[in-house]
Amino acid sequence: MSSYQASRRLSGASAATFKGKVELHVHLDGSLRPESLFDIAQQRGIKVPVQDATDLRKYCCYHEHGEHSLKRFLDTFNFFIPIIRGDIDAIERVSYEFCQDQASQHIVYSEARYSPHLLATTVAFDGLEKKEYVSEEARLRDEKRTASPDDVVAAICRGLERGCRDTGVMVRSILCTMTNRPDWSMEVVELAAKYRSSGVVAIDMAGMEGFLPMEEHQPAFTRAKELGIHRTVHAGEIGIAENVRTAIEKLSAERIGHGYAIVNDASVYDLVKQRQTHLEACIYSSHLTGALKKLKTDQHPVVRWCADGMNCSLSTDDPGVMQDTLGDEYARAAALGLGEKDLVQMCFNAARSCFLPESEKEQLIRKLTEIHNAKL
Repeated sequence: MSSYQASRRLSGASAATFKGKVELHVHLDGSLRPESLFDIAQQRGIKVPVQDATDLRKYCCYHEHGEHSLKRFLDTFNFFIPIIRGDIDAIERVSYEFCQDQASQHIVYSEARYSPHLLATTVAFDGLEKKEYVSEEARLRDEKRTASPDDVVAAICRGLERGCRDTGVMVRSILCTMTNRPDWSMEVVELAAKYRSSGVVAIDMAGMEGFLPMEEHQPAFTRAKELGIHRTVHAGEIGIAENVRTAIEKLSAERIGHGYAIVNDASVYDLVKQRQTHLEACIYSSHLTGALKKLKTDQHPVVRWCADGMNCSLSTDDPGVMQDTLGDEYARAAALGLGEKDLVQMCFNAARSCFLPESEKEQLIRKLTEIHNAKL
């Protein structure tokens, strides 16, 4: 009998308050508090088209109505990223607040990912330079303020370090390359190497899947492997299953972000299962991005993955954008039919597949064993 069949069913409320969670796939810049964004905009003289933080949610949060697509989902970032972009104090602040928010959810370990380049001012990126609500005065003031990708990483490392110290939660970070900017990728690897001792544990490739061939990033991922830097890749989210194979075989991905498309291709599914490549599942975002529309099944992939003993776990993806929590994800998993044993198994899957050094990983697993009373 599979662990899925044998699991005790949990109510949505029990799953939502599930303690001792581990989250591997969460975007720091998709986890911002609307209240903080509004406050930072006020401090910087950025006149957002709202009167308070509640109204700001209309712009920086993704809503159920309308077409569900990854492009529409990512477009949300174009509104709020300019509010913090280049402001080192603000970037450090939201990093600190991320730790507070994770600790409040009984999450014992997280890996927060972000693109240093998207938060910097010394590089150009279409769609983020000018917004109609950024006043000329604020724009001129920010032109005098330069923040490089290096500055961004340093600020986030400081914020996370303080947040971990003050809250007791453990958070490490992952630096993202962007699908459409392979020219940034090698610098991302260099930054990951430089800040390894400050909590950076891996690199990722994020953005619109299929924008450019994934192989454009292969030199950077090869270099990361040579340096002993861990690797995860967004693949098989809205793209084809073959992208997952490319991520594993050509980019040396140790984990796959999303990967839902593997249910459409038996050979790729078997490859992932055989290698026990970890799958970072995000139930609600898979709905909002339209990732499930191309699948040849009505069953959510995470249900099959648990039934087949795949190495997978649950994460929120962008909780600030979706106004979601990891507890909500666990409640959704329970609603899909997953039981307590499945949820505990996914916590341990995440811990064993996290990018901590082995000694710290063993400590994390021991802590989870205490919390869950060695239920596995």
